[in-house]
Amino acid sequence: MLFRSLATKLRVRKAAARDVLMRSLALLVVGMVGLLLQCVALDLAVMDDPDSDEHVLYDFDTSVRFFFPQLALTVVGWVVLANYYAVSWHHYLTFQLLPRNPDRFRHATRRNPPPFYRSHLRGSFLFEVLVLAVQPIPWACNTWAYEALSLLMFFRIYLIGRAVRDWAL
Repeated sequence: MLFRSLATKLRVRKAAARDVLMRSLALLVVGMVGLLLQCVALDLAVMDDPDSDEHVLYDFDTSVRFFFPQLALTVVGWVVLANYYAVSWHHYLTFQLLPRNPDRFRHATRRNPPPFYRSHLRGSFLFEVLVLAVQPIPWACNTWAYEALSLLMFFRIYLIGRAVRDWAL
């Protein structure tokens, strides 16, 4: 009986870790597809002027074509990110906080668990929301602003590190 309950607990923990990992990998895919779209948009929208060494041509129509799919991917990324943190918070309450102090947290976690945005996860959640929010706006007609925001999108590579971290745990 004891071994069966331990095996059940281990199976539940493994399934919970797999849930968190799958959401992390989904967020990684969304972030990397957005980054790939931005690289293509940057390559097509910003071109060197063959007549002059100092001027750069900016194709507004090309950047607008890539903006809306990137915006959609950002919104999908925010939804996956919120779901990731909600599941992580639920698993933290269930597997770490509840076993430490069962009398205090049993009623709070089963009936009405506190939301994750009131927890210690709030800072990292807001940071990752900002990482996903950074994307170039094609209506900022300055070429340097478009390129600078395009380069800031490489902060999404942080998602690779997070996926590796979740895989290692």
